[in-house]
Amino acid sequence: MPEYRYTCREKMIIKIPISKRYLLLQASQTLPGQWQLYQTKKHVVLQVIHTPWPELKRHLAQFGLTEHDYEWSMEYERMWGLL
Repeated sequence: MPEYRYTCREKMIIKIPISKRYLLLQASQTLPGQWQLYQTKKHVVLQVIHTPWPELKRHLAQFGLTEHDYEWSMEYERMWGLL
């Protein structure tokens, strides 16, 4: 009988105003891990998977993005699978 496995994946969401989008584009080109970049009406949104927050924060600071330039949140994606 198959066993079901439950896992949880963390996604960090970083919202940056449109005026800072070029800094984020530069930073995302050298960003380690899996990421996705898209634009809403007021923000550029970067979704990052499998990158620790302190490492990501240092990486953004190297490109001139301080903590006051962006909003960040953490989401958890639940996944079920068979073993």
